[in-house]
Amino acid sequence: VSLLTRFGYAFNYDAFTYGVSFFYQWSRIAGITAGFDGYYIPNKLAYRTIQNDTVSTSAFSLPLWDIRAGFMITRYFLFGAMLGKSNIGDATNLINMREDAWFIDNKDRNFLFGGFVTFVLPVSKHFGLNLDFAVTNKTGFNIGMGINATIPIK
Repeated sequence: VSLLTRFGYAFNYDAFTYGVSFFYQWSRIAGITAGFDGYYIPNKLAYRTIQNDTVSTSAFSLPLWDIRAGFMITRYFLFGAMLGKSNIGDATNLINMREDAWFIDNKDRNFLFGGFVTFVLPVSKHFGLNLDFAVTNKTGFNIGMGINATIPIK
């Protein structure tokens, strides 16, 4: 079992990304992966309007987040899908909101979905680096790097 951490940048919201994933490789050519990503939008508060036409606001500590799941091919390549939520509403004056990167007509505009590819670069038997590329409908193109740690299981 290996743990991957990643930190990066999401271009559409000018946001910093962070995440953690686990992967398990059961043979030399196959494995599975699952993880979580969060997005931090610096110097801005993410607000949304609530109920009817009343404009009330509430701040969110996780304006964007997703879970990811996928497959591993060899020990160097992970790929899969991402599904999450956006807690950013239509308060365009409070945050630099942009349309969905894929121009999906999502009425509530609160679903985040996309895909990822991660390249795992082992440095030693129990340590390595990774390079992560992702695309989502909200954040557009994301790029990140991180550290891997492998825990031997018998």
